[in-house]
Amino acid sequence: MAQLNEDGRAAESKQKTAPDAENRIAVATQWQLMWWRFRKHRVAVLSAIVLMAFYSVVLLADFLAYSDPYNSKAQRSLAPPQPIHFLDEGKFRPHVLGVVGKRDLVTFQRVYAVDPANKIPIRLFAEGYEYKLLGILTTNIHLIGAVGQPTEDSIFLLGTDVNGRDLWSRLMIGTRLSLTIGLVGVTLSLFLGVLLGGISGLYGGVVDNVIQRLIEIVRSSNRPFEISEDASVLDFSEVTAKIQTGREKIAHTILLNAEKITPQFGIEIRDVRIKRVNYVDEVQRKVFDRMIAERQRIASKYRSEGDGKSAEIRGQKEKELKRIQSEAYRKAQEVMGKADAEATRIYAAAYNLDPELYQFLKTLESYRTSLAKDTWLVLSTDSEFLRYLKSSNR
Repeated sequence: MAQLNEDGRAAESKQKTAPDAENRIAVATQWQLMWWRFRKHRVAVLSAIVLMAFYSVVLLADFLAYSDPYNSKAQRSLAPPQPIHFLDEGKFRPHVLGVVGKRDLVTFQRVYAVDPANKIPIRLFAEGYEYKLLGILTTNIHLIGAVGQPTEDSIFLLGTDVNGRDLWSRLMIGTRLSLTIGLVGVTLSLFLGVLLGGISGLYGGVVDNVIQRLIEIVRSSNRPFEISEDASVLDFSEVTAKIQTGREKIAHTILLNAEKITPQFGIEIRDVRIKRVNYVDEVQRKVFDRMIAERQRIASKYRSEGDGKSAEIRGQKEKELKRIQSEAYRKAQEVMGKADAEATRIYAAAYNLDPELYQFLKTLESYRTSLAKDTWLVLSTDSEFLRYLKSSNR
């Protein structure tokens, strides 16, 4: 029985809640409806948080930049990034390890090495270069900074560029500039769009035409006007008559003819505007075919030029490859010749120390090359060739 009572009360509460929600929606303003819908969209909320984080960098760029982004120094050119170490011997002591740079005498480049003994402590809200917070308040407080030494010469979280300027600080200032340009551009576009659209809709007529033509000129002014090299393929002989009646006269004629018919239907036409004029199907098809043929011709021309350039590049590659191979072969032969000469010199120096040993080795070598298992030789007993065999005990 108690369970039934609880279920009944729950059903009554749901029935009361549904009308309340409907009433809230019915009396809510447009901003409230937008806010409720926005809160339900998690991706939109996350995107808004990220966007707010970006624009907080715009407002606090100098505060987040611990080093003057325009301060350059050749002695710290291309310094490596320094990670922040939060623990020192088990205690919370944020610091970075110093770097020592020196010139490599072989490559003449500046080389950096980490110095573990040089621990540079850092702290929050440190003093640094002066700036104006939000463009109003002059201060020199930054988010982080070095303790006991200049921050510009000791902390490089993202390293430095070729001029020795800190990349983290330059990234903060660059982010402010980029996001500000985007925001200003969107604001100006919205303002001018609403202003010009409102004027065009309010006055119409000549004012509308002038504004729309100006908009078309501005929108197309950033496109380079190109005249096709293959304009000769177009056949203008089909143009049989010169157009003498403009768009305004045609619209006025349509308006006059329509005003005679529409009153019987209870309709009053105040103005007529022509948005677009199309060719008849037969002419339109011919125009499209001509445009396709022209584009295909130009595309074939570009392909042939590309094939020619490709063949030229391949020829240069083969030529350069043969040159490199011949140069490498020449150097290899030079090295091998020098090696053979050096080996000959070493052998000659060694054999000159004991000529009898050299003669003995050469005779053994001739035995090895001329005598085989089934070789028969007819020689006299006093032959010089058998001198070492006769002296042997075997």
